[in-house]
Amino acid sequence: FEATIEQYGDVIRVSELAELTAKHPIVARTIFNLGLQSAETYDQLCYTVLDAATNSYRPNNKAADTNLVGGDRLTYVDLVELSALLSEQGARPLDQGDFVLVSPPQVIAGLQNDPDYKAANQFGMPDRLWRGEIGQLAGFRVVKSNSPAFAVTSQVTSGQSSKVYSSFALGRAAFQV
Repeated sequence: FEATIEQYGDVIRVSELAELTAKHPIVARTIFNLGLQSAETYDQLCYTVLDAATNSYRPNNKAADTNLVGGDRLTYVDLVELSALLSEQGARPLDQGDFVLVSPPQVIAGLQNDPDYKAANQFGMPDRLWRGEIGQLAGFRVVKSNSPAFAVTSQVTSGQSSKVYSSFALGRAAFQV
């Protein structure tokens, strides 16, 4: 049995003198910083596992990331298809009846520019347009993540370069950690 051992995190040493004489609550701030780092590490580990999944969906029916070009963006139509695929594969929605789409800001920006998204919100919920919020769309609760885990992947093929941003469409208990 072979395994790779990895260590995560930081060590922060605070002397008694610094703790007693600091103007600000240094221990509380240190705990906050370590907690934030822990959460980001946890996100990165989850992202790495999910991004390696073999059941991938790409806009415009592209077969691989290397076939994607700048105009291939996630749209309302893609979300409708993803919702149908998740249902077909037995995924269960969350309590509110929606699936969850976790995306980096670049994918969210693409959805906000989608004419179908704008049309769906301009009369019923125009505040979403002004706040830059997607909320619910096409059977998904859309969540924007600025986690450092959502790093861009560059694809360079036959003289063109594209940036690929991964998102995750999830149902209830779709993965376990």
